[in-house]
Amino acid sequence: MAKDNIFNYSLRLNLRNEQHLRVHKVVQDLNPSIHKSINEFMINAIDFYIKSFDENNLTNEAVKREQNKTSVITKADLEEAKRDIQIEMKDELIRILGTALASGQMIRIPSMVQEVVTEKIEEDSLMADLVSKWG
Repeated sequence: MAKDNIFNYSLRLNLRNEQHLRVHKVVQDLNPSIHKSINEFMINAIDFYIKSFDENNLTNEAVKREQNKTSVITKADLEEAKRDIQIEMKDELIRILGTALASGQMIRIPSMVQEVVTEKIEEDSLMADLVSKWG
């Protein structure tokens, strides 16, 4: 009578294969004071192997989960990218302005950058007006 909570797996060893031979020798001479059975030893060995490796690549289900995680871009991801770009643009503008001021050169700012800078200044002045009304 088969039990639905027990699964059987078979193991075939080729004694001409060095790795298989090493496993065979250990399994044949297991210390019974440490391992109750060959079954327990193999379960412990496989469990140790599973825990020592990255489980994301070990099973098909884990690979699918990992693929689904990396293929979805959230609004938070976009906001983070936007903040990073703004910081990089600000740093680049400061570097360009500093270099130009140090050398006494005229600076030509493209119209797109002027619009962004003007928009930011307008937002800052609006915020300053609101803050001054509070207190």
